[in-house]
Amino acid sequence: MQNKVFILHCNKTVGVSTMTNPTAEINALIEQSKKFAEPMTRLTAFSVASFEKLARHSYGVAGDALEYSLAAMQTSAASREAPEAFKSQTALAQHFVERQTQRTHEFSKLAEEIRAGYTAWFEQASTDFKSKSHKVADAA
Repeated sequence: MQNKVFILHCNKTVGVSTMTNPTAEINALIEQSKKFAEPMTRLTAFSVASFEKLARHSYGVAGDALEYSLAAMQTSAASREAPEAFKSQTALAQHFVERQTQRTHEFSKLAEEIRAGYTAWFEQASTDFKSKSHKVADAA
């Protein structure tokens, strides 16, 4: 396959004026692109932070389940009599349920925080888009 080089050239004969200062105009284009991409950059950063929070929360839940499972096995192995084992297992289960209830409340707060963040992003992006589109329409 052969590489081809394309050169963009503005020609006044077809009604398009040439660039008077290509470097400045390209830099201006890059700056405008950054401004228009800024909401998506914010969204990406927020999404990554939200994912990290959810992953760390899930990691904590998994750790709690592992700790409960190991403690239950150790209690079963160490207990000599059934009533003692039952009492220990019940205490472990109650503690695990309390911890998971707490984790559920934490998750609900986390989900609400993330939802509010996405809502705020959407509202800000909509406002920015409307503002920028009106400026473009007015300039045209």
